[in-house]
Amino acid sequence: MAALSGSRRQLDFGLFDEVPLPGALETRTAARKWAESKGIFVGCFSQPQLTPDDKEVTTARCGECSDCWQGQGTVYRFVVEVVEQITKVRVYKAAQCSGPARTARAAPKHKEDNISNLWALSPYRFHYSFFSSGGSLDFFSMHFSYCCEPIHAGRIDSC
Repeated sequence: MAALSGSRRQLDFGLFDEVPLPGALETRTAARKWAESKGIFVGCFSQPQLTPDDKEVTTARCGECSDCWQGQGTVYRFVVEVVEQITKVRVYKAAQCSGPARTARAAPKHKEDNISNLWALSPYRFHYSFFSSGGSLDFFSMHFSYCCEPIHAGRIDSC
């Protein structure tokens, strides 16, 4: 039977690994610790779901391959259970990695005269002050004022 173009991909998960981790860890934290210990980068975690037997389940994609990251390759399923301050992690894997390795985009180089110095180069400064009309400080008794002043030779002129 041919797959429809809009149908969801069916994943066949098989047991991949099972490890105990010390401490009571949150599901995604336990999954990240497992991946870190194996040298695997995972991401795009699903919202953890609670199973009827009080285990939490989440899924994540391989983050090392371009096709995997786009949802066409390896998916991991993490089943996490905390018993007496020990977090038991069962890892299931579906599909195989595919596509070239992901590459990071080159970030633009930081220049001193860019955004970080706009505040210093601006001829205006904003001054904010809060003051109370007395008594309790609630929303209705607070007043807000600001002043936009030109700066001349490093000195701020008064309002």
